[in-house]
Amino acid sequence: MRLFKYVGQMVPVSEGAGKAFKGFQTPSCPFNFLGYVMNEYEQIKNRHSKEINTLPIFWAFSMKQFNEGMEKFGLEPTDTGKIYKLQGGGYYRRTDAKILRDMFARHEKEMSEAIGRDKTGEGFIFNMFDDELSSHEYIYTHSTEDTLEVLGLSIEDIEKNPALISGLKRAIKSQYQNQEA
Repeated sequence: MRLFKYVGQMVPVSEGAGKAFKGFQTPSCPFNFLGYVMNEYEQIKNRHSKEINTLPIFWAFSMKQFNEGMEKFGLEPTDTGKIYKLQGGGYYRRTDAKILRDMFARHEKEMSEAIGRDKTGEGFIFNMFDDELSSHEYIYTHSTEDTLEVLGLSIEDIEKNPALISGLKRAIKSQYQNQEA
């Protein structure tokens, strides 16, 4: 018997259950191949990631990668006035700026609405913080700085919203409980 995370809780699932769910995923029942059900935050995060990956963006961490990306755009490496740089090494054409701006605004609105629906911090907000604290290795760093940065939140934002305070506290506690498990 193994344990799988199901909407923020660990539940027992028989060893063969993963095979039964393989390849089965819909927006209303997002099972992955192990029988794990993604919470709303993970669904939104995955959907946003997939959407970003369809955009004409290249990522470069060396001059060779930059030159290859510019070639894919049909540009010369010296045509830097025709591109914009994203944080983290991404580049896109200036002509695509509105598409990206609109998409990021829509993503921000969707996250804001999901946060607003969680009045207690025990649902979406908890899952959001728990996921990002884990991704940014809170248990080792004991810092929420990277988590807040990636979520676009400040300490002031947290302090103004009781649900955010509650969700962050619960997620921090969860990080320590998960370490002990």
